[in-house]
Amino acid sequence: MRASGTETTEPKWKSNKELEPVFTELNTVNALMVTLDREGRIVAFNKACEQTTGYSFNEVRGRHWELFLIPEEVKPFKAVCENLKAGSSSECQYTSYWVTKDGNRRRVAWSSTALVSNEGTVEYIISTGNDITERKQTQAILRQQALTFQTIYDGIIITDLKGRIIDWNPAAERMFGYSKSEVLGKTPGILHRLFEAATLTPKILDNITKQGSWRGEIHFIRKDGSEGICETVVVLLQDEQDRTIATMGVNRDITERKRTEAALRSLYKISSARKLSFDRRLQGLLALGCRRFGLEMGALGRVENALYEVIAAQVPPKFTFPLSKGNIWNLEQTYCRVTLGAKEPIAFESAGTSRWCRFPAYSASRIEAYIGMPVIVAGNVYGTLSFFSLQERHHPFTVEEKELLKLMAQWLGAMLERQQSEEELRQSEARFRELAQREALLNQLSSQIRRSLDLNTILETAVHEIRNLLQIDRCFFLWYRPDDVPPCWEVIQEAKTENLVSLIGHRISITTFGPLTARAFDKEITRVDNARALSNPIERRFFFSVGYTAMLALPIHTTSGEIGVVSCGHSSGARPWRDSEVELLQAVADQLAIAIDQAQLLHHSRTATVKAQEQAAELEKALDELQETQAQLVQSEKMSSLGQMVGGLAHEINNPINFIYGNLTYVNQYTEELLNLIQLYQKYHPDPAAAIQAETEAIELDFIKEDLPKILSSMKLGADRISQIILSLRNFSRLDEADMKWVDIHEGLDNTLMILSHRLKAKELDVPDIEVTKDYGNLPTVQCYPGQLNQVFMNILSNAIDAIDEYNKNQSVEDIKNRPGRISICTGVLTDRNQVIILISDNGCGMTPDVSHRIFDPFFTTKPVGQGTGLGMSISYKIVVEKHGGQLECISAPDLGSAFFIYIPIRQPS
Repeated sequence: MRASGTETTEPKWKSNKELEPVFTELNTVNALMVTLDREGRIVAFNKACEQTTGYSFNEVRGRHWELFLIPEEVKPFKAVCENLKAGSSSECQYTSYWVTKDGNRRRVAWSSTALVSNEGTVEYIISTGNDITERKQTQAILRQQALTFQTIYDGIIITDLKGRIIDWNPAAERMFGYSKSEVLGKTPGILHRLFEAATLTPKILDNITKQGSWRGEIHFIRKDGSEGICETVVVLLQDEQDRTIATMGVNRDITERKRTEAALRSLYKISSARKLSFDRRLQGLLALGCRRFGLEMGALGRVENALYEVIAAQVPPKFTFPLSKGNIWNLEQTYCRVTLGAKEPIAFESAGTSRWCRFPAYSASRIEAYIGMPVIVAGNVYGTLSFFSLQERHHPFTVEEKELLKLMAQWLGAMLERQQSEEELRQSEARFRELAQREALLNQLSSQIRRSLDLNTILETAVHEIRNLLQIDRCFFLWYRPDDVPPCWEVIQEAKTENLVSLIGHRISITTFGPLTARAFDKEITRVDNARALSNPIERRFFFSVGYTAMLALPIHTTSGEIGVVSCGHSSGARPWRDSEVELLQAVADQLAIAIDQAQLLHHSRTATVKAQEQAAELEKALDELQETQAQLVQSEKMSSLGQMVGGLAHEINNPINFIYGNLTYVNQYTEELLNLIQLYQKYHPDPAAAIQAETEAIELDFIKEDLPKILSSMKLGADRISQIILSLRNFSRLDEADMKWVDIHEGLDNTLMILSHRLKAKELDVPDIEVTKDYGNLPTVQCYPGQLNQVFMNILSNAIDAIDEYNKNQSVEDIKNRPGRISICTGVLTDRNQVIILISDNGCGMTPDVSHRIFDPFFTTKPVGQGTGLGMSISYKIVVEKHGGQLECISAPDLGSAFFIYIPIRQPS
């Protein structure tokens, strides 16, 4: 065999599970048997081929057959394949050399036949071959020893030069039925029909004259009139002077092999007829077996609990034997009892003259001839495939027939296994449909919850979807009203058929509700398939009052202590509730409980938010009024009266601020509860349906969970900022003048920057924000009036922002980008002076020397009227110098910016 790099591919038959048993059984055939696909690639290669060539099936799988031929024989082989695929010939015989793995050549005589599908296309080519290498090599010996081959298996016929038979070995007698004395002197034409003999003899003579031999298949007629097929090789016999003295024909009976090949083709057609139902294909297989085995009846039987049930049967018309589909026999009275445990077919030709007559099956059925094989499905014995007759069989069952039965049984096992799988698949699909309906309902409820969180809408959706899914007459939702006198159940939502009276708003007393109330309190499900079977008269009266003949009720307990019931009722007879329906309603009840809790939490949260917003609006209005009053007081009554008024107003504003803080606490609490509830839902339902997941991504739930606390924090920050403003006002009015504390200066600076953060942001999109750089030193805590110092920081930083804004008014956007506004804050310790220094500088418009010298004068301002009072820097100076014993200095230049140096003692003198 020549090596090849041709890529191998998986043979197509591997995807056809029904044909696997057919190809598997080729391994048991003694002849060389190779199966090719339409492209000439090897898809089956039996054990005989492996032994002859030295190659394993895995080595040749998927390779082209022509690769194993010598070059001059490739073209004739292709012609054979084309003839078979074109349908111009159903069989082709040819001889070729076969190159083995070790490089030797074997001469093989091939017979190729095509397997045709029901659609008429050639699917496979099966080639059956005989290794005739030794036969060729021994022709010379046969010429000298032909008369001694009396014990050879093949039938040998020797004829003289006139075509008359001069010798005939015992194998020929067995094959053709004639004794040697009956054929001597006659021509081989006695074995053929007249017209066949007239054409066959000249053909053979012409070939052996030109080529020295002839090989082919010949149809023959036995003495008893039966027909057969033999594979024949005719050679010339020569004497020592190479003179032809006779012809010798070596004949091998291949009748059974041909019948097996035909049966295989029929089996293939049956198995590939996918348009036919399994029952029709099964009947076709039984009919094929009856014909092939020459028996009257065939049956597929299933065995269970010592009983034999006929699944399918083939019986001649008008036959009285009791064999038909559905018959059940006692297994002990059938031959199947013995067949079940057999690994090979059980077969006998005449039960009455053998040991089989002692079996109970013989006396029960009088079956004479029988052949049967177990059918295995998914590794377990399903039953038997058997063929039998009430008449004796006159010739033994051949190996080929037994192998064919094994193929049939294996094909049946594969088909039955597939049928079982398809049935399991159908049941699985039904379960999945039910689960899909359940998920659809839960998704609908979840979507409704996300869309509105309105309790009435959720309940309305739930009862309608449940009624539509379960196909019931009525579904309603009830709330337990413990505060009513007497306590009762109120129908809130319902879905019903048109002919039923609406029960919305209807109140059912707990007396009428009967034991159902106690079950609802105990979280027990009420499941009644038929109300007429109830023994409790109170329950029967309740069913009568609502017109129910069957009911399924599931209680719902909310975290707030409320109790509800989802009631599914039927009014037209008994209605058995399936476990899957109960599970569905339980899931819906759980979903509704979550939805109710969420809706209630949302309601409380919205109420608290509205209150907080109203109070914030009132506070903002009060602050506006305060600022307006402050400006008026500064201009009219100077510092003394201003301090008294601001102190009073700051004290009054403190109360609503505290009220806001109190409400913000509840808002935070409700928000955390909502988020925790969502987290629990995600924890215990980690794999929501695709629709839930899609909606979660659409609303960006993770972002909401992250951003909502930030929003509340911002509200708190706003309140803090108002508190800082009030604190500044209190500082301004000297309410905290006597309260000196040890504080962190950096904390005061940071708090002030926080209050002014909104002013640091650019007013235009293309303009950068004001940058703040901090270079904090390692400061100790400082003994000071923190509120007053914060006021100083506020005034200086506010003026720095005003200076930058003023400078940018006359600059282009590009100029501002190249020189963005910047405020720098540096802190440090002056150890030798026991002071801390705070430097605040900006790159704003700056001041002239004249302005910078007057910056701390009371009522001096560079701002237009109405924008500044001239008190800010004056008050800052007094706080630093007079209150803290420090210094406040300013350095400034036009268009370069300003710098303020604040010196504060670390410890105040006692």
